[in-house]
Amino acid sequence: MPDRRLRIAFFCHNYPPHIGGLEVVVQELARRLARQHQVVVVTSASHGSVGRSIEEDVVVWRLPVVRPIDRFGVPYPVPIGRHLQSAIADAHNADILHAHGCLYPTSILASYLSRTRGTPLVLTEHVGVVPYRSRVLKSVQKAAWSTIAPFVVKSARVVQALNVRVQTMLEERFPGAHVVRTSNGVDETVFRPLDHEARQALRSSFALPPGVPAVLMVARESEKKNVPAILSISRSTFVLIACGANRNLSGPNIVNLGVVSHKRMPEVYASADVLVHAAEGEGFPVAVQEAMACGLPVVLRKDSGYGTAVPRHALYECDPGQEEAAVRTLLGNAMRRNELAAAARRYAETHWSWDAVVSAHEDVYLRIMEPSRG
Repeated sequence: MPDRRLRIAFFCHNYPPHIGGLEVVVQELARRLARQHQVVVVTSASHGSVGRSIEEDVVVWRLPVVRPIDRFGVPYPVPIGRHLQSAIADAHNADILHAHGCLYPTSILASYLSRTRGTPLVLTEHVGVVPYRSRVLKSVQKAAWSTIAPFVVKSARVVQALNVRVQTMLEERFPGAHVVRTSNGVDETVFRPLDHEARQALRSSFALPPGVPAVLMVARESEKKNVPAILSISRSTFVLIACGANRNLSGPNIVNLGVVSHKRMPEVYASADVLVHAAEGEGFPVAVQEAMACGLPVVLRKDSGYGTAVPRHALYECDPGQEEAAVRTLLGNAMRRNELAAAARRYAETHWSWDAVVSAHEDVYLRIMEPSRG
């Protein structure tokens, strides 16, 4: 823990109550840093929350926005008008600016402030170039990486990458950038295994049929999440729990929970027997980390970009299109599920400590504020 109290300003495009993995990560990091430091978050308004609030010692500015391409499954809120100048004034005296995502307007704002005021900027890139199938989305993304990203990346003293694919991409595109690997934490005291009796009670609360295995899908509505690949799996021997977005789902053996608050997600994980995650172009999925901390066996679609972030002994990796075979293998082998559950929990406890993640961020902040240390 550093001796001095730092003033840290986070800039992120979305933040709770907006649902998503990045939102959870930034909120957790901000709240834990606020126990020792002064923290401001500048983000977009959602679910009717607009303006300034104080949440567990974190000052949060939620700015009115327009969302021009959210309907295509791409979150891209653009701040407008009211509260913008007040938010900038609150972040004015920060010792460190920390932006999340190379392409977002909030990161452009942080980069501008860094350049004009000389405040050191840390940039965290979570996903890099997303492998969209849509030609329109590919073209828009390509243009953004050619125009917005250079301004933002070159403004940063340090660029953090969530996996080896993102790190390699950034180093190739921006040879002068100081790119380092980082990781997200998970609260293992909240996301933890429950006993059989507690799990059965939760299954009943979600109206899951007794004695039928349950497979969980956690995904927002986005092309890269590959939701159709999971929905196409035959559910003749299990029930599918779907959450993460408001979907009009129907059919046999499906329980559609829609959008679930993050506070209730430990209950959802505890109700399932297997999590299946088929997304592409991720940093490292927060839902996977949380499920593993809960001791829930995970089927994860292979992505070479994960590199060493994937504890291959503690989850079931499968090739694209092989999710159904992997799910059926685990559902048919209770011993294997138990082995994965135990290994997953051990890995989460030893590798994803939020205390370690916060300490690593503090060290990065101090190093770029005092270059002679680095």
